[in-house]
Amino acid sequence: MQIIPTLHAGGVELSSVHAAEAIIANGGNALMASAPGRMVEDFEALGGTWLPFPAATKNPVSIAFNINRLARLADENKADLLHVRSRAPAWSAYYAARQLGLPLVTSFHSIYGLTVPFKKHYNKIMVRGDTVIANSHYTAEHIETHYPESKGRIRVIHSGTDVDAFDPKKMSRTRVDALASEIGLDPAAQIVLLPGRITERKAQLLLVQAAAILKSRHSRNIQYVMMGEARDKENYLTSVLDLIAAENLQDICLITPHSLDMPAAMAMADLVVVPSIRPEAFGRTVAEASAMERPVISSDLGAPKEIVLAPPDHDEKHLTGWRVEPGNVQALADSIGHALSLSAAERRKIGKRGRRRVCDNFSLARCNEATIDVYNRLLNVTG
Repeated sequence: MQIIPTLHAGGVELSSVHAAEAIIANGGNALMASAPGRMVEDFEALGGTWLPFPAATKNPVSIAFNINRLARLADENKADLLHVRSRAPAWSAYYAARQLGLPLVTSFHSIYGLTVPFKKHYNKIMVRGDTVIANSHYTAEHIETHYPESKGRIRVIHSGTDVDAFDPKKMSRTRVDALASEIGLDPAAQIVLLPGRITERKAQLLLVQAAAILKSRHSRNIQYVMMGEARDKENYLTSVLDLIAAENLQDICLITPHSLDMPAAMAMADLVVVPSIRPEAFGRTVAEASAMERPVISSDLGAPKEIVLAPPDHDEKHLTGWRVEPGNVQALADSIGHALSLSAAERRKIGKRGRRRVCDNFSLARCNEATIDVYNRLLNVTG
């Protein structure tokens, strides 16, 4: 049984559904306890059993009541193991697992803040699993540094990338052109894509500033697409729109909603940028862009450093993109300008190396195999 706050679309939800697919493929029964969300129907279509459970609550009293409720759900549905992927439900899951004598797996999908002393105690429940899954070496190092008692129980399993969905050989020109037309792109322009929520940490403002610098330098036809939802970040979105207007970049800086066809979104880009100003625990969009054979520029911090092979750490024969100092608009502009000055053939070579790296190290199949291995070890299952 996996426990997550809600079954909406997102990184945690996708990882849970992918794990469920692997459980079913290996002959198991995939249970999911969560609040409702738009992915419930898809999950049940896979053959999983969704169990309504108020896992999203952060109310301490509700969490306490959830212990017996979750234990009852697990017992009635004959769960052999609990896997929780978020802090609030982890408190209920930990005590329910102990009550039933079941193994508990916890997964870190993000880096939790430690600025408030109470937060560290609140986060600590995530390292009380029998196995603690970290979605990158960066995340594992963070866990070990702040929760040394977790050493020996951490297993690094990089978030899986669906390399079949993000496969340029399976991408039709029709899909790409349809999305580009829907957004209103200039067919003659080079496209720079920043996928991700419209929020300060994703640094859309930085990309607009870089676009202004590049526009002042030359007349190359470039369009910048920031694809994502604001999600209660309207003030930041307003700041981005105001800067676009102030720099007179309305024709080249476009903000669009998150696309349901992200493989096509990656395929329409000549270059994908992820200039986050705070560390990413993994960097799903970085891996997806590389899987689609697109060169990537990412910030030189967090887990994307594990995905993007870039100078000066790697020579030209191995590089899959570039890394820039976080928050350095000049470095970002320089890297974008350099990447787009390369020939299409040169960018294809970089992209192909990126796909090979993702297929070899960050594929969904690799992630699922490792996750099932964790379950089997805890359940003493062989074969």
